[in-house]
Amino acid sequence: MPLIPKQIPILLAALLILVCDALAAEPAWRKDCDDPNPPKLQSHEPNTVGLTFDSNDVPYLDIKLSLKYPMFHNGLYCGGDTNFLNLYAAGTVRVAQYSSNDRHSSPVIGKRFNPMLFVRHWLESEDNEERHAYIDLGYAHESNGQSIDDPTAYDALRASNPDHPEFANDFVSRGWDYFNLVVKEYVERGGVITSGYLDLKYFPTRSPPQGKTEELNSWEGRDNGKPRRSVDGITGILKFSSKTLTACRDYLRSCKLAAIYTTGYKDPFKYSTVRLEFTGRAWALPPVMVWWSDGYNSDLVDYFKRVRSHGFSVELRTFE
Repeated sequence: MPLIPKQIPILLAALLILVCDALAAEPAWRKDCDDPNPPKLQSHEPNTVGLTFDSNDVPYLDIKLSLKYPMFHNGLYCGGDTNFLNLYAAGTVRVAQYSSNDRHSSPVIGKRFNPMLFVRHWLESEDNEERHAYIDLGYAHESNGQSIDDPTAYDALRASNPDHPEFANDFVSRGWDYFNLVVKEYVERGGVITSGYLDLKYFPTRSPPQGKTEELNSWEGRDNGKPRRSVDGITGILKFSSKTLTACRDYLRSCKLAAIYTTGYKDPFKYSTVRLEFTGRAWALPPVMVWWSDGYNSDLVDYFKRVRSHGFSVELRTFE
């Protein structure tokens, strides 16, 4: 489908900001361990702007902002005691803007709100000034930021839009707290960096901040219901990145390939998600990623549905 006129200016503005950022000089403080007041706000997950095409939805502008802040330390890892338990506060927000051709008033719909606290232990490496391997242990809340949690409000919202009653599903509240363990290891050989991640989550059925988990409700009258722990909780990630491979050297400044596999810890491998990503950076342009996925959790409100998705995005780079 063609881009929507209301979305084109947003994409152009984002691309202009990214190009200006890419042309800027590399900040000197990134590896300066003597700087007493380095910038602290850092990327957590990649910050991206792009277009997403889900098999159960119309295309939408997909915006993700994800940051972390080091608590009680400067966020620089320069050997010594800096590899011990460092506390971080982090948060990720993902929203979708739809077209007025598909939904009235080009609405912005919240997709994911994910605050968390975690401690990171940096594993020893040969280069004390730039660590890549670590273990994270955290506690987080994740929701879609919506408010409909009873059948009366749900039925009223469906009745208010008789042409598209399914749009009411976007506003049904979903929410979980979870414990999180992430282990990252990497190997660098011949200019190729191979990174491996093991990401484990545990979703308690009830927790003090969240209360009872908000999952698929019987009054929604929808099929394929299952708990989140059936489709999520165990994730393995394998990434290859290089500045020296022939394809990168001849055409791109850098490139990265990632394969991501997720399944639930309730009946493992029964419900699986596979995602493939290719990221390349040409000339002074920002990194651009094209991706494809088949599985679950494409949208938290429909976490239980198997959906095929693809899209592309540009990445906003921040201090890492």
